[in-house]
Amino acid sequence: MILKWKTNDVEITRVAVDRETKHYVFFNGLRFRDKQAKRSDFECFFDTWQEAHDHLIKRAEARLRAAESALSGAQRYLRTLENMEEPNGDR
Repeated sequence: MILKWKTNDVEITRVAVDRETKHYVFFNGLRFRDKQAKRSDFECFFDTWQEAHDHLIKRAEARLRAAESALSGAQRYLRTLENMEEPNGDR
């Protein structure tokens, strides 16, 4: 059994896996074998808590940058609309 640290969007939990490769971790259930990618959009597996924490920080920073960019674009759009004037003589 190998102990790993698993992340999702909001938490880091300790999990035991049966084996691992470069790209996958494997769990043996009572009726099934489960293979899961070490890195996905939803969950990631790490050897140390610090690696898991660093990963979550980087994801949060990327989300913040994307939100700031979206806000900036929305503000430009609003300013463009606010500066619109009715054309003359089209009535």
